[in-house]
Amino acid sequence: LSCAARAGMIDKVQTQPTLTHMALTALHSAGFVQHLVSQNVDGLHLRSGLPAKHLTELHGNVFKERCTSCMREYIRGFDVTDHSGYRRHQTARKCEKRSCASPLYDTIVYFGEKLDEHELET
Repeated sequence: LSCAARAGMIDKVQTQPTLTHMALTALHSAGFVQHLVSQNVDGLHLRSGLPAKHLTELHGNVFKERCTSCMREYIRGFDVTDHSGYRRHQTARKCEKRSCASPLYDTIVYFGEKLDEHELET
């Protein structure tokens, strides 16, 4: 089961950015917001059009996988947490970079886990 399904929540694939997400993106585009830090894992800030380089998702994103070998990231159109859990972040997929092909990991920070150092540096 995915992270959302285990939590008994709605399907995050079907959710859409709210007016608040869109307003934050507009404020960024107008130069009033430089960088956004979010605790949400639903990926809606990215879907609203906010550039990834101006977003820190402290608790991860259920649509994002990362290769810990080459650090390549993949944004998927589905929840990547089906095979992961607390301290068990490997997904069922491999890095698509030919010279790598290492296992991919979700970016979710489960309760009791430490925040990702990479995200804290941005």
